Amino acid sequence: MQAQNYDDTNDLILQKSKSEFQIDNFFKNYPLEYVQENITMLFEKVIPSATENPSIPSKYLFFEELNLFLKNCEFLNKYENPTTNQQGLRQARPSIHTVVEFLKEVIPASYIFCSFTSTVRTDLIIVMDQYKYKPFDEIHSLLNFAILGYENISCTAYTYATIIEFLSKGHLYFSTLCTPDNCVYKSTSNFALPLLSSEKCIELIETSKQLFDYNMQKAITFFNGAGQLAKESECTVSAFMVQQACELTFRSLLLSLRGKQVKCHDLVVLRKHLTHFVPSIIGIFHENEEEEIKLLTSIQEAYIKSRYDQTYKISSIEFEKFIVAANKLIQNAIQIFNYHCQKIKSLNYLSIN
Repeated sequence: MQAQNYDDTNDLILQKSKSEFQIDNFFKNYPLEYVQENITMLFEKVIPSATENPSIPSKYLFFEELNLFLKNCEFLNKYENPTTNQQGLRQARPSIHTVVEFLKEVIPASYIFCSFTSTVRTDLIIVMDQYKYKPFDEIHSLLNFAILGYENISCTAYTYATIIEFLSKGHLYFSTLCTPDNCVYKSTSNFALPLLSSEKCIELIETSKQLFDYNMQKAITFFNGAGQLAKESECTVSAFMVQQACELTFRSLLLSLRGKQVKCHDLVVLRKHLTHFVPSIIGIFHENEEEEIKLLTSIQEAYIKSRYDQTYKISSIEFEKFIVAANKLIQNAIQIFNYHCQKIKSLNYLSIN
């Protein structure tokens, strides 16, 4: 009996140490003021006030909720490959289940969809409930808190009307994502969002292809021009054209998958907008994201200096890095676009009851 008590005491000590480590690890990268602000905003929304339930102290509920959340946090960065159950629904990774369980309790959502196209990044799309209202600034605070400290997970919320409009008209990104197969949460038993007919699929692919090809042809023209000028020892002007090739390639994908342009010429900013729709765009230039952003920044700087600095010269070695990167981007953009078109063709639209 004494040995049993001793073992129990040791287990409690180990559990306490593990908990303290988890808490320290979770909060070490964030200023105390930031943590306090986000926790306050979050739990003001989900903890009943004393007047609603005077028998349960709010402070007790606060620490119970926080303790549960911290326990769940240890699973947020553990990933497994998705599998398919008997109903055809993909089972999300354990980390996504944790986030989804949290989000559905604090946000009035009709649907939550998960993109499974990337093994290193997960995007959750939340379709708000059409009959319940919560201010978007509150929703954004809750989303930020839910993924606090986890850069490989992103959450974006859309109104019900916005998604209905996208799906009714046909959208190269949302029509492939917002399907029963990618749905990890729905508030009702039936899947009620519109699905594309075969006629709409054909029309969407043709329209998207015309738009993509028109813009990509401009990018390829700049890329070929850059290579030709480089052969004539005009690397500085070529650097300008390489940036244009990269910018137009990013824009081609954004216009095809997002549905509208981004009013910006900066390659890093354009890439950031695109990562939401095409997670696989990350890592095209370099497996290290910091190095990838550094390369895009260098191309952008060369573009600016070649326009405004008459003394600017770029070395042939540096230009060769740029031309290789631009070629990779163009080839990958074509593959990504073709993948989405093929995905639209192969979708099997079955409502899940």
